Amino acid sequence: MKRIIILATMLVALTTNAQDAERMTESCTSIMVGKKASADGSVITSHTCDARYRTWMAIVPARDYERDTVTAVYKNRFHTMSAVDSTGMPRLGVIPQVRHTFRYLDTAYPCLNEKQLAMGETTISGRDTLRNDKGLFMIEELSRIALERCSSAREAIRLMGELAKQYGYGDSGECLTIADKDEVWIFEIFGEGPKRVGAVWAAVRIPDDEIAVSANISRIGTLDLNDPDHYMASDNVFDVARKLKLWDGKEPFCFWKAYSGGNYLKEEKNYSIRELYIMQQLAPSLGLTNAISDLPVSVKPDKPVSVEDVSRLLGSYYEGTDLDLSAHHKIPNPKRKDKDGNLVENEPDSIVSPVANPWITSEQLAMYYAMGDSAMKWTRTVSVPWCSYSTVIQLRSWLPNEVGGVAWIAFVN
Repeated sequence: MKRIIILATMLVALTTNAQDAERMTESCTSIMVGKKASADGSVITSHTCDARYRTWMAIVPARDYERDTVTAVYKNRFHTMSAVDSTGMPRLGVIPQVRHTFRYLDTAYPCLNEKQLAMGETTISGRDTLRNDKGLFMIEELSRIALERCSSAREAIRLMGELAKQYGYGDSGECLTIADKDEVWIFEIFGEGPKRVGAVWAAVRIPDDEIAVSANISRIGTLDLNDPDHYMASDNVFDVARKLKLWDGKEPFCFWKAYSGGNYLKEEKNYSIRELYIMQQLAPSLGLTNAISDLPVSVKPDKPVSVEDVSRLLGSYYEGTDLDLSAHHKIPNPKRKDKDGNLVENEPDSIVSPVANPWITSEQLAMYYAMGDSAMKWTRTVSVPWCSYSTVIQLRSWLPNEVGGVAWIAFVN
């Protein structure tokens, strides 16, 4: 009986901590680079799809439609096994179809179209009081429709905002990193609450000579809507915050303070270690440290950033730092004492664990958490073993659209 009780306790602990570990497996990273910050003039966006999503892709051809045609909107498209699989993919409704749609690359989160419009994605924190499951659109369907219909980042932002307002947004807080051959934007969207089917959103343009990172935390702060070249937002962005008592209307408005509700991964600040690390790597001269209260949305890199630089950073596990688990996952040294319990000279108190490696799975994490806080000190890395696929997309204005947009894709089995 005692063994059964101990096992049951262990299973409860595993389940509880598995929930935290599972949340970590639903988190992605996106790096953005403006055209004057890149090594060759490309605009760059990217995405690590760090979740158990599908690992197939398809090129959806451009199409023409008759008048009064409708297009269906689905849920869970990113869990299907092939382009013709619709298992577990409920149809939520329909909207009017346009007469012509563009060719696009259909990944779990559609990512690039024939007009050199591209998107990355990260799920961000959002207040539970904002979600409304009656909304028609999940984020992957909003991005699909935008890639079918739009030629620029601004056009895509406006269209997705209009569709979410008209038909409702039913997903959790989301960020899309939207780029075209001239500029890149951060677009963040939330529901409008349980009493209203709609959406609230904001978008900020990354300066051409800067880079930005989205890593599961709302990054948009102040909004200067008198500067439409750099800021866009839904027409209800202030009213919803007042109505839901998320902003008193007196202190300066901060989008993430009103709508995000905190750090998605429960890190102590309103920025991720991933964001800080990537900015440190690309702009070391700024001297950014974890001591600062908030990170800027974007920074100017010390030197031009290449596609290879972005790929390398998306594969990072904080190598060479105190957070590198391959060198800093320590356990008590079994040789510290002899068989009589006496301290052995020149033997350290701890050694690197024989299982130390940067690729800790979510199942391993749950087990370590169940063993107690001392079993492992783990920090979410940029690169994780549960990544389904990643993209680095470069958009080149000096080349024809047919060859100007390139998606570098890595799939995981």
